[in-house]
Amino acid sequence: MRSLLSRLSWLLAVPLLLNACQRNLVYLPTPTGGPASDATERTAVFSGLEGTVEVRSSANAEWQPASQQAPLAEGSEVRTGAGGRASITLTEGTKIYVDQNTEFSVTQINPFLDSLLTALDLKHGQLWVLLNGGALDVNTPFGIVLARGAYLSVEFYPDQRQVNVTCLEGVCGFGTVAIPSGYKLLDAADNAVAEAMTLPDYGVWGVNVPESTQFAYIATEVPLLGSATFPVVVTATPTPTVPPTLTELGQVATLTPTDTATLPPEAPSLTPPPPSETPPPTRTPVPSPTLPVFQASATPVPFTPPPALPIMGHHIVLGGETIFCIGRGYGVTPGAIAQANNLPANFNVRAGQVLAIPAVQWFNISAGPVCATQFPSLYPGLSVATATPAASSTPAGPPFSITLEWHCIDNCGSNQGSYTIRVTVSTSGGVAPFSYNPGQVYDEIHAHCTDSAGNVGVTSADGQQAFAAWSYHDVSCSP
Repeated sequence: MRSLLSRLSWLLAVPLLLNACQRNLVYLPTPTGGPASDATERTAVFSGLEGTVEVRSSANAEWQPASQQAPLAEGSEVRTGAGGRASITLTEGTKIYVDQNTEFSVTQINPFLDSLLTALDLKHGQLWVLLNGGALDVNTPFGIVLARGAYLSVEFYPDQRQVNVTCLEGVCGFGTVAIPSGYKLLDAADNAVAEAMTLPDYGVWGVNVPESTQFAYIATEVPLLGSATFPVVVTATPTPTVPPTLTELGQVATLTPTDTATLPPEAPSLTPPPPSETPPPTRTPVPSPTLPVFQASATPVPFTPPPALPIMGHHIVLGGETIFCIGRGYGVTPGAIAQANNLPANFNVRAGQVLAIPAVQWFNISAGPVCATQFPSLYPGLSVATATPAASSTPAGPPFSITLEWHCIDNCGSNQGSYTIRVTVSTSGGVAPFSYNPGQVYDEIHAHCTDSAGNVGVTSADGQQAFAAWSYHDVSCSP
């Protein structure tokens, strides 16, 4: 009897296993031999907030302002207003960046680290997902966006019936459509053909996801490069496995009372009988459209944020300059300049703006306009093109130079609130009138316990330019 029960259990398990093979994820039962632990190993918390970000515990609860490090449970809903942004970090290091005017709900967070599964329901807006192993699904009314160990973005516009997906790396998909690394799927609800990401796509990633700022600098040179695309290497898509059939596992005989007499006592498993004279029909495997599932590593690697960029010096933006011409002069990547100065998505800079120039070398500098440097750089940049000066009725004046004086003039002895620095510029040589940038005498206000610095540029009427830098150390907060 015990052997018969064992054999019946094996037969019942076969269809269950086959049914499980049809799914992307298989949930294993809790091992026997000890009490199961209910302790939560895996959580999601707000790790960054900007502007209006609200959260509620369920669809029936009231919206409340989100707070740093507040946990997100299954059923929670998040929304951001105009200018609002948020980042969410999971225990294993997965990060989710939430764009402005976005709303979504958390439909699943597996609480155990043995299965890094997360599922979201995107109502509208845009999300960027950086998976540190495991799987994440983003549900939309037109299909499910899948990420398997990937960097993925998804945007959904209900009024336009449009879903757009980009796959920076890893394995991504929309429904049954696979999206390789470096590819995107636009209008996914009505389109099944992925296309290579372009320069603007990488630029959007660089602006919105700090971990990918190496791509940010290429966005603003699209007009110069035309329709060229960023060089990408298409990763070969793993061949999906085909679930086995009963025929491939071996024919299963129907149990009859006489089978018990032929089975040896304590038989551990069923041995398939020899094939019949009529062989079963041959089944040609058909590739499954289901994306492969990448198993999470046993020991998740914690996420490490990028370190702060070291600053070489400061540059005063002159009329007509861009971060590209500035970067070419100093030999510094424009993306690093954008990151160091928190530039907006369009990377616009204005005349008189003081830019911190980080020590991040730009290799293989692209051709283009070059700006004159205002301090020595650690790296070789491109040379500034020299043109033959046009004849001018204004005679050249004596050599031109400037001198700066600066000191604290308000709330200097306190360590609360802010303090004011006054900068005064004096000139020597040159031809009047002089053009001062940002001013001949000007004030700057800074919060206490932070140092301040800046550059001043002056242009003489005969075309000569001079630059000087100042810095102030706030000693009121020193130990």
